[in-house]
Amino acid sequence: MNRNQTINTLFLICLKIIEEWYSPGKLLFVSSLIREQTKTKNHYYERKINELKNKYGLYFKGCEKVIVGRKEEEIFAEWDDFMQWENYDEALRYWTEAE
Repeated sequence: MNRNQTINTLFLICLKIIEEWYSPGKLLFVSSLIREQTKTKNHYYERKINELKNKYGLYFKGCEKVIVGRKEEEIFAEWDDFMQWENYDEALRYWTEAE
């Protein structure tokens, strides 16, 4: 399931819960669940980004310069990591804004 599908699914679940359970106490419960989900996502992406920072000893932009600027033969494993890192970075920005 990609990020957009996850977001849409979470949204639909929340909407259904709100429709069926609407009351101030239940609404507070749902908003707490959403906040916890957001924190969990943030923690996950921060951990994955830190793993890549430790692996390469660089931040994302530094890693990008090294991989993109390489003149010799491409190392596909590095490109895989780079693309994954870019996705983690984007997802972390999204979930940070959602928080």
